[in-house]
Amino acid sequence: MSDNKNPESTPEEPVKKKKKRSALPFILIIIGCAAVLVFALYNIISTQLEYKHSSDLTNNVIDAVVKTEPTEENNTDQEKENSFEYDHQAALAMNPDAKGLIYIPANDIKLPIVQKLDDASNEYYLHKGFDGNYSRAGTVYIDTNIKEGLEARHVILYGHHMGDGTMFSDNDLYRDADFYKQPGNDVFYIYTPETVQEYKIFSVYTPEATGDTYTINFGSDDELQEYAKKWKSYSFYDTGVDVSKAKRIVTLSSCDIQTGYKLRLVVQGVLVGEKTKDGKELSVEPETTKAAEEAETVQETESVEETVSQ
Repeated sequence: MSDNKNPESTPEEPVKKKKKRSALPFILIIIGCAAVLVFALYNIISTQLEYKHSSDLTNNVIDAVVKTEPTEENNTDQEKENSFEYDHQAALAMNPDAKGLIYIPANDIKLPIVQKLDDASNEYYLHKGFDGNYSRAGTVYIDTNIKEGLEARHVILYGHHMGDGTMFSDNDLYRDADFYKQPGNDVFYIYTPETVQEYKIFSVYTPEATGDTYTINFGSDDELQEYAKKWKSYSFYDTGVDVSKAKRIVTLSSCDIQTGYKLRLVVQGVLVGEKTKDGKELSVEPETTKAAEEAETVQETESVEETVSQ
């Protein structure tokens, strides 16, 4: 019998079964994304809670140290803006480092001022509230190296640029000349234990974090006036403010977010007025200027007397 098998035929290959792809990688990816989302939400909520804590603390301090007085309808805008008293004893009772209060009418900001003289890092109040506990916003403070405090020729006040618009955040508005030119926006006030000082803003610019802007402890009024003239020329716009007779300058310094925190945003004001608590006007002219004017007056008087006697 003949063999019917085809010599050219080959046995059929077994059908390969498809391997099931594991769902584990996808599950891990979903878990990872969820973890990132939860972490992000946690950070957002934590940040907002810290903002609220800092804001509440500041408001509580202001409620304790600021005594508001009723204003009459016919009072000027400036009188209405300054219709409160600063209670320094109340501030000291809360914090012995209390030095005063800053009031910026342009954005209705009132903030307590402190100074830690034995702070080698100059950052003690960078993230400490007025109560001495941790605070994301910190407290406005005077440079620790300024031994005369708010009475120095050059006072530097440090404050954060906060994401919730508190502290010195609104100083960013001073980049705009139109904002500066609005009535009342060109001044700020410093309340000390004994007086209210008015400062006229003469320069707004963004210097390096460490540089000549932060020069302190000037030896004479002339040195301060040269300093003021120099940095006035760096302003984003010409304020037209005369600094040739500057007796005291206050620099408000905060981080500049527009340069990614690489620079500082600085708003500088020159002392143009000072009153005691009972309303007595004090001289804001430098002693050297007053002495020169008095000498000139004496010389003119003697000259007139000589002329008359002849």
